[in-house]
Amino acid sequence: MHQDYKRRSHRGVLAFAAAFVTVVVCLLVVSSPRLAGQAGPSADPAPLFILLNKIDHNEMDDAERLMKDNLAVTKTRLEELINERDTRFDELGRFGATSGHEVHKEILDQFIQENVRYAKLFDLYRKLTGDEVLYKRFEARRLRYEGAFLTHEGEDVCGDTLDWAAAQKLYQEALEKLAAGFALAREVNDTRLMASAKINIGSTLIRMIEPEKATVKRPVISSSSGASTLRSVMKPEPANFAPVEIVAVAFGIVTVIVSSGPLYGGVL
Repeated sequence: MHQDYKRRSHRGVLAFAAAFVTVVVCLLVVSSPRLAGQAGPSADPAPLFILLNKIDHNEMDDAERLMKDNLAVTKTRLEELINERDTRFDELGRFGATSGHEVHKEILDQFIQENVRYAKLFDLYRKLTGDEVLYKRFEARRLRYEGAFLTHEGEDVCGDTLDWAAAQKLYQEALEKLAAGFALAREVNDTRLMASAKINIGSTLIRMIEPEKATVKRPVISSSSGASTLRSVMKPEPANFAPVEIVAVAFGIVTVIVSSGPLYGGVL
């Protein structure tokens, strides 16, 4: 009888221990998401290529969770990405002519498609933060890149096939892209990009043999709250070109193009 009592006591202790462990595990499972939510942001959140991969596979919940891990660091990385795309655009403009037409076009197309993908990152950041500025800065550049490439393509069509109608169509599409990029740049007061877009627009108009639509901008710079604003870019005045001046402007633009590569001598 004493042995039976000991066995029953032992079983009771084991049952109590098992019940205790079960309760502890349940509490940990329930509280772990809350504890995770209370944890501070990661000093090194998921890199942009991981976020982009999640977006590409339509895993938006994961992408949002990873981006929220440290929005400040993600913003810095997105700003660095903008600078990297500007540098890449400049390289394509300066060295693209030496790669050959077909290879150059392939590289340009790849650059354009990369920007379409990267735009998804900026769109998600805008959605999570409500900050439109970073998105518009990138989108303005993307439109300017595409407009410049359309001008380049129109020039190729005109030179290779002498199809002026097809070239004109590409030039018109380029102007629409460049104008849209300029408008976004103006919204975020990116005066340097505004000037670059205007240079591209003028270059395209010269190729369309419409120099009368070009503009001359007075270099008036005003300072407000410590920030310089190029008012002449925002409020251009029409130019009255004489025939000799038209030739001079055309020669000047061609000189810039030849010296800085095929991408229209734009300022970054």
